[in-house]
Amino acid sequence: MSQQAPILLQLFGQPVLRGFTGRGITRFAGGKSLHLLAILALSPGQDFKRVDLVAELWPGLSHEDGRNRLNVALHHVRKSLMALIGSRADRALVSSRGCIKLEAGLIDVDLVRFEANAQQILLQPSGTVNRGHVSMLLEQARSGVMLGYSDDWAITRGMRISNLVEHLQPLAENVLQQLKRVRSTG
Repeated sequence: MSQQAPILLQLFGQPVLRGFTGRGITRFAGGKSLHLLAILALSPGQDFKRVDLVAELWPGLSHEDGRNRLNVALHHVRKSLMALIGSRADRALVSSRGCIKLEAGLIDVDLVRFEANAQQILLQPSGTVNRGHVSMLLEQARSGVMLGYSDDWAITRGMRISNLVEHLQPLAENVLQQLKRVRSTG
């Protein structure tokens, strides 16, 4: 089993960046620093071109203004990481002239865990599905994705979660019906 990441990025409900000590950061300087962190954390170890990040975060902005805003957002992300893991943040967030990447294994993202668990449940034969696991996922999804953020990225991710929930809901109902039948015959 892999070692637990030292940081959890909770994107369900009100976003929180939480260290293994339990300390959490709920205020992000501008929504774009959170958006940037989410992009990097969802694809750890992947190089992102600065120009592509600027186009995603600030579409239509001039190259110079976008570059400056990206540098400010990177500063805020690094500052948040430093508050949780200290000087390791300088090594964890690698920024070169052309690319940015986040160290793999540093941040666990609740959306990634949710999607993996939902996919695993959906692949199981219906008779082997644990109702508790399905209920837990459905409850987690009810809290919404990145409450208070209206970026296209957050909306799109929320739609992906909603699609999984649509597939999980009937499964939970089937498991409940099976339990009722077992109890009525027992």
